[in-house]
Amino acid sequence: YNARKVYFRRVYALGKLTARSPHPDLPCIAQRVMQRGNERLPCLFREVEYRRHLSNLHEAALSHDCAIHAHVLVTNHVHLLVTPQASGKVSRMMQALGRRYMSYVNSSYRRAGTLREDRYKACLIDSAAYVSACHRPGPSIYHPTLRPPQNLR
Repeated sequence: YNARKVYFRRVYALGKLTARSPHPDLPCIAQRVMQRGNERLPCLFREVEYRRHLSNLHEAALSHDCAIHAHVLVTNHVHLLVTPQASGKVSRMMQALGRRYMSYVNSSYRRAGTLREDRYKACLIDSAAYVSACHRPGPSIYHPTLRPPQNLR
C-alpha cells in the first residue's frame, strides 16, 4: 500500500501525468552536479578514460555555454561545479557528455548498455562556504581545479 501511494504521488503531480520533477536549473547560478555509475559500478577504468571524460566534458561545456569551476572524477562517480549561462544548459551538457562518453566506452570494450544511473543529481549553490565544503582533497580525487563562480566572488 505504501509503495502504491508513493508511486501515485510521483506519477500524478497536481492531477497531471508527469515524468519527473525538473532539476533546479537557473542561469548564472552555480550548481553542484553528481552522477554515479550504474549500480555504483565503475564507469572510469583507466587513465585513458579519465582523460577522455575530461576532454568530452570540456567540449560539452563549451558547446552548451556552461562554465566548469571544479571537477572530481572518481572511479564510480563524478562531481562537477557548474554555472550555466541559460536555463536548461546543464541538462543538455550532461546528456551530450553521457552520450559521447558512453559510446566511446561501449565501442572500446565491446559492450552494450548504460554506464550511469538514470539522471544526474544537482543542487544550487548559494554560498562560498558551501563551495569550500564541497572541496575536500582525498586519495580518490583525480584532478580538481577551482575557479570560484561569478556569483560567489
